[in-house]
Amino acid sequence: MTMLMEKYNKLIELINNDNLAWVRHSGVPFVICPYKKEEHKDVIYIINKLQQEIESYHIELINMEQLIFDFIEEYETIDGVIELERSKEDIDMVEELGEFLLEKVRYYFISKAKEIGPKGRILVTRVGATAVYFNFIRLLSYLEGRVHIPIVFFYPGSYDSFSVTLLDKYKETALRALII
Repeated sequence: MTMLMEKYNKLIELINNDNLAWVRHSGVPFVICPYKKEEHKDVIYIINKLQQEIESYHIELINMEQLIFDFIEEYETIDGVIELERSKEDIDMVEELGEFLLEKVRYYFISKAKEIGPKGRILVTRVGATAVYFNFIRLLSYLEGRVHIPIVFFYPGSYDSFSVTLLDKYKETALRALII
């Protein structure tokens, strides 16, 4: 918990900063806050504390897992999957579903950022849910230049100087986000 509290203090400093100069080194207002799977409950505590203590900004909390499941439920019913398989003989359903979800998630983040405006901040939980469907770095790459408010991704995994590893299994490189 000590390590997460240090991250919490850094997050408070970043989120409460109207001058986004802290992102100039990377050019994107994205923060990745990696944590170990066993720290999940502590992360929930940190998120709740952030929501309580940040008063000058609108904080939007996005549960990535719930978002993905909502899109699947809304757009990819069993009947829709059966119809898609009938209409195309050689289709990779996992890849098609992943691309579909990635596009929906991208649009959702852009719309949400515009909706809450410059006095908004987005906190994203359950990022590990993306691993099954799409590469997380692709989401961040697409959001570059399209989202101009800070987004903090609570990322279950590890990191080094050059990459992050989602769930300690899916290594992703070429990140421009600030990793704390």
